[in-house]
Amino acid sequence: MNTQHHWQEIIEGGSTIIKGFYDKPMMDKLKARSKETISGLSVVHRERFKSNGTLCNFADHPQFADLISQPRVVELLKAFGGTDPRWLSGYLISKPSGGPPLFWHQDWWGWDHDISYKPEPISLFFMVYLTDTTPENGCLRAIPGSHTKAHPLHRLDDGHGEDLARYENPDDPAYASHGDEVAVEITSGDLLIGDSRLLHGAYANTVKAERPLLISWYIPSFDTLPESIQARFQSIYLRQDLDVDAGERAPITTEDWSEQDYRHVKGMAPLYQGNAMPTSWCRRPDLNKMQPWPGSHDF
Repeated sequence: MNTQHHWQEIIEGGSTIIKGFYDKPMMDKLKARSKETISGLSVVHRERFKSNGTLCNFADHPQFADLISQPRVVELLKAFGGTDPRWLSGYLISKPSGGPPLFWHQDWWGWDHDISYKPEPISLFFMVYLTDTTPENGCLRAIPGSHTKAHPLHRLDDGHGEDLARYENPDDPAYASHGDEVAVEITSGDLLIGDSRLLHGAYANTVKAERPLLISWYIPSFDTLPESIQARFQSIYLRQDLDVDAGERAPITTEDWSEQDYRHVKGMAPLYQGNAMPTSWCRRPDLNKMQPWPGSHDF
């Protein structure tokens, strides 16, 4: 694996794919666990997260605990230059047959802090698709370069509101295709890594089968971050103030897991030891602080 090549793809475009990262036995286990989890979901959950498909927080589903701190993942984060890798959260996101497009959004919340405008990612998402995924069954669509460059889609309303998740207005531009989008097709077992600031969504699922994926967020270098950012990461990990979440307002966290399950998190949790206040919650970037979009004169 050419780690430097993958890192450069993340820096320049916002994402990269590592082919065949997970072997078939691991994928078979993850598929079985996901199928069982999906079968137990309520109609209410499916309707609340209709655009996503599902949003099952790993904290509520410790059957995915062993996915968190796999040695290959930790080694990869360190090969990317990570000095103190931590895990933040994870979800099973599964789009059923007939599921609509996923709205355009990015997963960063610290845009009020100047660190958000540096080229290096602060956090990364790791996506494992459990089936081969194409535009027909709902693969990711992304705007390469939008993690550092001001794009017109940044002007859309915040993509984490419940109305968008419920797909209440199919004509909302948050679901529409864009000329700059790229379809990110994946083979089962590949690992898709992306900068949390990258604008992305997903196509509708027009085939008869479910399209499941598992996503985790990692922080490569927790120890080098400003304390206010560390404090906010901790609050997210503890599920204290997420603006959209699959759990209740006072949900369990991985800190509540059994000792057997928590061993997969131990040493990886973003627990902050200082007294700084968490940086303010802000999902909208200051476009004047971002690099200009190529050929654009609007920013």
